[in-house]
Amino acid sequence: MWPCRYFIVIDDIWEVETWRNIKSAFIENNNGSRIILATRKLEVTTGEVYKLPPLSNENSRKLFYTRLFGEDKFPDNQSSEVHKASEEILRKCGGVPLAIITMASFLVGKSWEQWLELRHSPGFIHDKDTMWILSLSFNDLPPHLRTCLLYLSGFPEDSFIAKDQLIWKWIAEGFVEKEQGMRLFEVGEGYFNDLVNRSMIQAAKIKEWGTIADITHGCRVHRHVSQEENFFFTISDSDEVVAAMSSRSKVRRLAVQSRTEEYIVTPRDNIPQVRSFLAFMCDIGKLVSFQGFKLLRVLALEACEISDQCTVNLEHIGKLIHLRYLGISNINVDNKVVLPEAIGDLKFLQTLNLTYMGGCTKLEFPSSISRLTQLV
Repeated sequence: MWPCRYFIVIDDIWEVETWRNIKSAFIENNNGSRIILATRKLEVTTGEVYKLPPLSNENSRKLFYTRLFGEDKFPDNQSSEVHKASEEILRKCGGVPLAIITMASFLVGKSWEQWLELRHSPGFIHDKDTMWILSLSFNDLPPHLRTCLLYLSGFPEDSFIAKDQLIWKWIAEGFVEKEQGMRLFEVGEGYFNDLVNRSMIQAAKIKEWGTIADITHGCRVHRHVSQEENFFFTISDSDEVVAAMSSRSKVRRLAVQSRTEEYIVTPRDNIPQVRSFLAFMCDIGKLVSFQGFKLLRVLALEACEISDQCTVNLEHIGKLIHLRYLGISNINVDNKVVLPEAIGDLKFLQTLNLTYMGGCTKLEFPSSISRLTQLV
């Protein structure tokens, strides 16, 4: 039998536990196997560490000008002053690919006069790092795109965000404006594509039968410039639940991540102003109660473990009369999912997303589902 030897590259690992789980699957031997791990968190790494240097001046120019002009050089018919400005802007990016792409996307469509003005902005003169570039691009967004980008701060950083589900959440929140001759989803898809073209989000494709699909199924956000805006209140432990309750008049959107308590939301939790509730990678116990969420428009349980003797019990769901989006996706259940009769009371519900439920042998719909006349 030939000795086992492998060379594997694993990209973008964020957590120590994730790497530990992946590493345990590989055979350790002395046959010259190698694993290269790419991460932006030094604590994840083990063994020899190689820090990628910034791009060279030549490669920085190629990336910058290709994104701007479709070719890797500056146009010949422009003045030396504009060319000098472009070189100063490029140096400010410090050879960081994300900064270069973001800056180039910001400058697309801008006049040469605006290029020259950029050099005299306070951030350009005083800020020493490249974070101001992301803030510059964020502040340049029109209001509707800025709001849609802020919504992504409720998702775990660098996680895959399904495009269709995201757009329907935007619609449920009322972020997508009507345009004559277009369906709301088409308008929302235009918003999504604009954010991709501006390099504010990274388009992501999923594998189908071992190959990468040609169409964009979702996106990832590596760094949330929106976290400082407090658009979402993110909860990962009990102390943060207390904080949310104490400031409940200010909380409009809740995101719960990686909770293992028996209750992620209890009947005692009363935050009447919440518009969106997103739960990711939580171990949901016997009850998920949302009776205190009077104005809820979006309710999504994603990548959660359901441990309540084979059922998902959405108690009080019928009282959420403003709900537009109800999603239970990518969860593990022991046996069946039962939707209550009260779901028929959700007269404004537009999207009912029940997808990728591992272990689910039966999905029970009540007869009242026929009353959901607003489903699109």
